[in-house]
Amino acid sequence: MRDEAPIHIIIAVLEGKASKAEGETLNLWRAESANNEDYYKSIRQTWLSSKIKKANFKADTEKALLAINKRMARRMFIKRTSYAAAILIICFASLLTLQLFQQETRNTFVAHEKTELILNDGTRVVLAEGSVLQYPDTFKNSTRKVQLQGKAYFEVVSNKNKPFIVETAETKTKVLGTKFTLQSNKHCADILFLDEGKVSFKAHGLFASKELLQPGEKAIYSNGAISKKVAINENVSSWASGILRFDNATLKEMLPILKQHYTTNIELKNRQLESLRFSGTLSQTKAQDALKVIALTLQLNLSENNQTLYLSL
Repeated sequence: MRDEAPIHIIIAVLEGKASKAEGETLNLWRAESANNEDYYKSIRQTWLSSKIKKANFKADTEKALLAINKRMARRMFIKRTSYAAAILIICFASLLTLQLFQQETRNTFVAHEKTELILNDGTRVVLAEGSVLQYPDTFKNSTRKVQLQGKAYFEVVSNKNKPFIVETAETKTKVLGTKFTLQSNKHCADILFLDEGKVSFKAHGLFASKELLQPGEKAIYSNGAISKKVAINENVSSWASGILRFDNATLKEMLPILKQHYTTNIELKNRQLESLRFSGTLSQTKAQDALKVIALTLQLNLSENNQTLYLSL
């Protein structure tokens, strides 16, 4: 490049002795490439900072070339780094595109009454009236993920390689295969009751702690914290299964459960009946039929008055 560089013109320009034609020649040469411009600036910098009299100034072309080589090395580093970054961006974009192609088509189901759904993997979901479930036609990803608003009962088909996840606005429930009831409403606590198997229950957030539940346990998420305890009422999921189970329960304990399950007024005519105990399974769909089983077992009388069922001696 030293042979091509118009050193005499550069010096003439710096000394203010160049003609108009020489100045134009230099400008054209500088515009030809970034290296030419860097070379000119190096010579000019040496000229300006030199303590030698300008009459004795000698262009240090070796120094100028060294400076240019450093700039070229920096440019090459930036170019290679930019190239690597571009490759990463292309790879990321390709991965994102692939994920978009594999994205699951999601359905939104609003239950206007108690409704049963069977998902693609065979999982059974019973939705309470007014509940909303979002789920895919097919579980294509590494997890089986659904979103719930409201109340639902899940009988999850086991798949150890593809966990089943239920997300609400506040929590995430992760299972492999189990039966549980989950209730979640806006501005209310999330409540999880486990019938069978094991579940992991946690709030959203990378560092949120999780609770592992065993059958018969209930977890409540409220005000940013999870509390866990053994559920007193083992019939939490009876609204979905339609089955009530009692093990040596008193009629006093059974009464509120029966009223809620059958949405019927049920009363004991005699206070001493409260301590009587019942064990058994009630799968009857009508309150009157279920109470007939209780009355027969405990040798009681069943009557009805003003849409209220009565048990008596």
